[in-house]
Amino acid sequence: ANQLVAGAEAVNFSERTGALNYIRFGENGPARFEDLLKKQQPWMPVFKGPVSFVEQSQFQDELGMTHRRMKVHVDGIEVEGGMVIVHEKNGRVASINGDLFRVNVPKENPTIDTIQALRLAKNHIGAQTYMWEVPGADARLKQETSDPKASFLPKPQLVFAPKDGQYKRDNFVLAWKMDVYAHAPMSRQWIFIDAKTGDILYKLDRIHTADVLGTAVSRYSGT
Repeated sequence: ANQLVAGAEAVNFSERTGALNYIRFGENGPARFEDLLKKQQPWMPVFKGPVSFVEQSQFQDELGMTHRRMKVHVDGIEVEGGMVIVHEKNGRVASINGDLFRVNVPKENPTIDTIQALRLAKNHIGAQTYMWEVPGADARLKQETSDPKASFLPKPQLVFAPKDGQYKRDNFVLAWKMDVYAHAPMSRQWIFIDAKTGDILYKLDRIHTADVLGTAVSRYSGT
């Protein structure tokens, strides 16, 4: 483990991503996760663009450990499903776990714009009415969320997403991600559309099923 990551006592490889998905450090572990990012690490996948980790949340548990959740971005674009959780104790990194998917496509301008993407999503779902078209629905949402900007109208986000929903290395493309809430018949889904071709990559039902990526078979190396 120490040969792969300096100061590590144990590491775990994911066969799904081909990268480390767990690192446990000893007493000589790095003081900060950011210290590991000052240069390209041999244990990190090779990306087509600069990689960054954007903190989403952090909390301290009853044992005094701090847990920081970070989303993975490549060239400033979020990698769907890419997440790293850093566990810190006594001011040092104790362990890291998460998924790092190799994104082997360069950042390019999408050929499908947000208006086209929304139209493609609506055509794919084929609902009669959508929530943002229902009179008063957005007003109620603003009141319930205390957010004057809240709306059911989808706001497509540019991401790197896996083709056919298969979360594995070298399977990511530039895509539009949007939350589409249909009123009649009722459904709510995350829709992922190829930003170059307009193809529907996959969708995740937000009402009837949980968004679960699955558990990968791994191989372990430790001391």
